[in-house]
Amino acid sequence: MARQSNIHFAGNGYRFVLFNDTAPRANVLLSFMLIFITNPITMPVIYLGAYLLGCALLGTPVVDVTAVNWLYPLGAEFLGILPAFVLGCAVIGVAAAFVGYVMADGLWRLRISQRITERARKRLARKRSHPR
Repeated sequence: MARQSNIHFAGNGYRFVLFNDTAPRANVLLSFMLIFITNPITMPVIYLGAYLLGCALLGTPVVDVTAVNWLYPLGAEFLGILPAFVLGCAVIGVAAAFVGYVMADGLWRLRISQRITERARKRLARKRSHPR
């Protein structure tokens, strides 16, 4: 059974339950905090790649994105790069979903075939040890 510990954040009474001894030995709080370390590092790379891919697919020239006012999403600069960015994100998202589906399906089929093989091996061993 998992150990639970209650943590109060800023005295607001909300309880965040952490399961410390779970099967994969994952610490939920640590994972949550690492999001704020890794996302600022990876997101600009992914977003720039999506924008460049969208520009390549649309055949539009690459705009210097440092001139874009990111705090004003209705500005002309931001709306100018938006179609390429959205297309690049969509293509990357569909490709990642396809690869993830194929990998998960392959691993699932492998696991099922391993279980069937193991079950057949046990059945054969049982028949050999107890002949009729």
